[in-house]
Amino acid sequence: MKKIFLAIIFLAMVALAFEPDILPHAEHHRDFGGQWTPTAERAVVSPKRERPHSALTHEVYGFIPYWEYPAYIPSRFDLISRVAYFNITLDGAGNVSHNYDWPANSLIAAANSAGVPVDLCVAVFNEANISSIVNNPANRTNAIRNICTQMSLGADGVNIDFELPRESDAGGFYAFLRELADSVKTRWPDKWVSVCLPPVDWSRTFDADSLLPHLDALFLMGYGYHWRTGPTTGPVAPLDDPLCTFDIVRSINDYCGSDSFKRSRFIMGLPLYGYDWPCVSPFRGASTTGAGTAKFYRTAVAESLLYTNMWDSNAPAPWYYYDSYRQCWWDDARSLDVKYRRAVAEGLMGVGFWALGYDDHCPAIWNGVQDVFGGGVSGDSIIVNDTDAEFDTGGSWSDGTFEGGWDGDYKWCNAPTDDERWARWAPYLPEAGEYSVYMWWLAGGNRCDNVRVRISGVAEGSVFVSQKGSGARWHYLGNYDFHAGWGGHVRIDNGTAINGTVVIADAVLWIYSGPLDVEDKFSTPSAFNIHVFPNPFNSSVTITIDGVGAQGLAPLQHLSVEIY
Repeated sequence: MKKIFLAIIFLAMVALAFEPDILPHAEHHRDFGGQWTPTAERAVVSPKRERPHSALTHEVYGFIPYWEYPAYIPSRFDLISRVAYFNITLDGAGNVSHNYDWPANSLIAAANSAGVPVDLCVAVFNEANISSIVNNPANRTNAIRNICTQMSLGADGVNIDFELPRESDAGGFYAFLRELADSVKTRWPDKWVSVCLPPVDWSRTFDADSLLPHLDALFLMGYGYHWRTGPTTGPVAPLDDPLCTFDIVRSINDYCGSDSFKRSRFIMGLPLYGYDWPCVSPFRGASTTGAGTAKFYRTAVAESLLYTNMWDSNAPAPWYYYDSYRQCWWDDARSLDVKYRRAVAEGLMGVGFWALGYDDHCPAIWNGVQDVFGGGVSGDSIIVNDTDAEFDTGGSWSDGTFEGGWDGDYKWCNAPTDDERWARWAPYLPEAGEYSVYMWWLAGGNRCDNVRVRISGVAEGSVFVSQKGSGARWHYLGNYDFHAGWGGHVRIDNGTAINGTVVIADAVLWIYSGPLDVEDKFSTPSAFNIHVFPNPFNSSVTITIDGVGAQGLAPLQHLSVEIY
């Protein structure tokens, strides 16, 4: 029997009409960095180990702040693709003002042993210093020289976290990133260069079109939408929330639009912390009466068991309230899981965490990462490589010679010629159902940026992908229904490539997601009316609903009402 529970809740919808006074990374550096004391470690850094093909289908990036180190070293390196040590800082002339235990030898040794790259985060949280560095060519050169010197101590990449350049600094900021990337890539072609983006580009200095030609990834700080000194309570990291003016999905759309290439370089940063605010009522959107207190994941989990724990389906996010009144909003394993899956659906490079250590190695978080991004080793997955019998081609294809292909090999073909050149992956699927489909390719500057991929299953579908960037990993193509056995396939060709570009054919991955959808025999009503009387409520309240249970619409079998 179907039950519908009706709750009448009054919500205050408050827009972000102005920007926070400080972003979370700078705030936590200020509030928790004071607890830091230098370590005396002199660990011997182990040699780097070549990491086998990651089981992860997407990037999983994690910041480890110096105040959590060395007490925290990740225990699940198998579910992390990169870590960033946070941080060293620069002064206005580009000199290193603090290195906060960098090089973090214990972390580097553990990560090297697991084959996980370690990036060095370079942070500047003073607007005047940012302006001085990026707008003065001599200071830019000095900063880049010092960053490269620090990277040579064990970093596999660099992450730039400048909070925040002013609009008048935009040109200098882009020049700094371009010159930094040129310097790093000239010296170490395989090392990463990435940048942190604010959730909202208030200063108009983080234009993706200007950044992406020089960077490997853009890390969206997808948190702080409700902030420590904000006027109201609410979710720290709302995903696609109708009660918020700004949320993660809007941030992605504002930065990337529908451009699949931009999205493929975009990492959705997620919080392992929340805020506990004093406020005027126990309802979402309550006016705050003072600044909030940051609560790490490990603390929020424990406190949520003691107080009235709630779930906001709009955010979606958990929260709890206590006393008269305090509210704590945070993200737990359940809400994070929803965001992991949305990152996949949005075609993003992956997800990241601010900050590792706040979780205290919580198994629930890492189980969620395994469930969503660990499909490469799942027993319900099937991979067809370009060397397998289930792979075939038409026209002339060449064997690739560079490293980075799945199992060390791949094929390529030129832009349109007189003959069509196609490649097809046609697996045997033991079970009918819905499958998540991924494709692997080796990226390069001469790759086609609009390869058409046709997916043939129960129905026909197609997507266009860019093979220029973010290669040597699994790229999500979508979820599709397939019949059991032979017949389904994925196919690409060179028909959309332009002269001077090439198309890569390597491997395709199918991950079983569940049984085929069963069509509901009832349609969903587009609208219905609810009548409630008397007003105010009493014990004889009557509720009638028009438009449900008539004309083939789903019948309402039971209605329960709670009055409180």
